[in-house]
Amino acid sequence: MAFMQKIHDRIEGLERKIFYRYLIILSVCMALAMAAIIYFFYSSVHDLENKINDLNELRTSEVKKILSRMKNVQKQQKEVDDILAKDPSFKIGGYFAVQLAQLGIAENKKEETISQVNLSDEKYRESVLRATFTGLTMQQLCRLLNIIEQNPRVYTKALEIQRAKNKTIDVTLTIGTLQLRTAAPE
Repeated sequence: MAFMQKIHDRIEGLERKIFYRYLIILSVCMALAMAAIIYFFYSSVHDLENKINDLNELRTSEVKKILSRMKNVQKQQKEVDDILAKDPSFKIGGYFAVQLAQLGIAENKKEETISQVNLSDEKYRESVLRATFTGLTMQQLCRLLNIIEQNPRVYTKALEIQRAKNKTIDVTLTIGTLQLRTAAPE
């Protein structure tokens, strides 16, 4: 309380002109302090609004990308469904045997295995054929791969090539096709 009394006595002891000068200086300082506080407040609000707008634009563009991908996937799924509907009784083993006979390389086939894999999608299962060849030429392999590539129903999953004797190669080829799960297995 003594401190407040000292301030009170000091103010009362001032001349009126000096008192008003001090009062104006104090008012200007308080106004400047309030202006600085308001400026920094609105400046930080503006920066935060800009960050929010940037994030919203980023999210919007990501959502558009995801929707675009989804449409693409749906289109591809429809194309796959159309291909599968054309020949529901397609057998990869029979198709592969016909292609080997056409190319005259059936005698080079050493081993063949066919397996079924259920995909995470409840609609499809994958038939995978793995064949091993010995004594093929690169030209024969290229023709076989070209024939496989021309059929939209069949795709190449893996290809392993090893050099053999007499300028030939040994090949392990893995191809696959999709089947509807309701179709009978091979």
